[in-house]
Amino acid sequence: MRVKFTGRDATWDEVQAEARSRLADCDHVMVADSPYTAECREAYRAYRAALRAINRDFPNPAAVVWPAAPQKVKHADA
Repeated sequence: MRVKFTGRDATWDEVQAEARSRLADCDHVMVADSPYTAECREAYRAYRAALRAINRDFPNPAAVVWPAAPQKVKHADA
């Protein structure tokens, strides 16, 4: 999914703000006592690494394609 802002391509500042927002949205998955499975946390670890690498992996903000967030899977007893 590409990010557009009111019909124009995003700037790097806007891309970085969106990446920070997406990271914050999944912080709760990464805490040690979260109800999510180890596999889920590992998938989110990779997702978060991809979000942090957006500036490095794409040549300009108009080319950014956001990684899909993994499905959240809780422990059976959670």
